[in-house]
Amino acid sequence: MTAATDPMTFEAASDWHVTQGTAQSLTITSTRTQGAGALAVKAPQGYTRIESAPLTSSNPNLAAIDLGAVMSLDFVLPAQQANP
Repeated sequence: MTAATDPMTFEAASDWHVTQGTAQSLTITSTRTQGAGALAVKAPQGYTRIESAPLTSSNPNLAAIDLGAVMSLDFVLPAQQANP
């Protein structure tokens, strides 16, 4: 598993925090598309903004990104929506 200081992996809850709105918790779940884990946001209330720890310019994962690269994220939403 990648070190907890690399928020690009979404595998360490400590790399993420709610900056606006509220959520019951930010944890790591085994439900994922790839990697060792994924960020899970439990019970967000309305609009909830989540930010990562700062990325350093020396991060080797950033150096590997070329201009025009595409990033994909997978979102798994609960079947029951509080406010669809």
